[in-house]
Amino acid sequence: SYNKGQGYRSIFVLGPNCRNVTLKNFTIRNTHNRIVETGDDTPDLGESFLWNNTQGVLNCLNLKIEGNRNAVYLKGTSSFINSTIAGDSDYITGEVQTAYFENCTLYTKGCMRPDVVPSVVNSHALKDAKGFVFSSCAFTGNVKKDRDCFVVKTDGKGTESSDKDWDSVALLNCTYDENYSPELIWDDDMSLEAYPRGNAQTGVREYNPRTRNSDGSVVASDTGRRNVRAYTLTDDDYYQNYATRFLVFRGTQFESAGM
Repeated sequence: SYNKGQGYRSIFVLGPNCRNVTLKNFTIRNTHNRIVETGDDTPDLGESFLWNNTQGVLNCLNLKIEGNRNAVYLKGTSSFINSTIAGDSDYITGEVQTAYFENCTLYTKGCMRPDVVPSVVNSHALKDAKGFVFSSCAFTGNVKKDRDCFVVKTDGKGTESSDKDWDSVALLNCTYDENYSPELIWDDDMSLEAYPRGNAQTGVREYNPRTRNSDGSVVASDTGRRNVRAYTLTDDDYYQNYATRFLVFRGTQFESAGM
């Protein structure tokens, strides 16, 4: 049923009783097209994959996942390696402790709806968690050149007292197509607050960003126009906390599971 709630709409759902799951070498595709119908206030999404689990761990290798908004919804702890994820807005989201992406392609699709802001990550990470971590990933897509894509889109719900809804995203050695906004974070022209301010452990932070130009050349990104909430990791920050997968998952359920 279309509108039975987020736990039912995805094509592929792994629930709270799963433990230590590994997925390899297949495609999950939601072919739903986003539409607007008069009098219909149903959220028009296009969910493909839901990891609805806060206790187990998920390890994904060589997956292809395609949908629209909320294509991948995650909770708890997960890892995606050498995978491709495609959607149009907020297509990676969830209430995560740590969700790790390595050597992945994040493909932002164009959308005909003018109210859709092209964006990759909508973080509702748990308080003080590392959140969504992207290492050596490529942010690309087919959005028209006259529209900016955003890597992170905030809902402005995070606060010091909230147990979730933190805008926690780490971007490490990643490459962005040139039409990804140099602001990095969409906050509705600063009418929404991205929380917390980026720092070495949480918030929106990045290390060694690069931009891919239309001619295929790759250059160091100009970070002078970054959102005021973004933080640039120092070499010490990076090598102490993010340089390897082991460091990212240190102290998490992933380390305990030996995956």
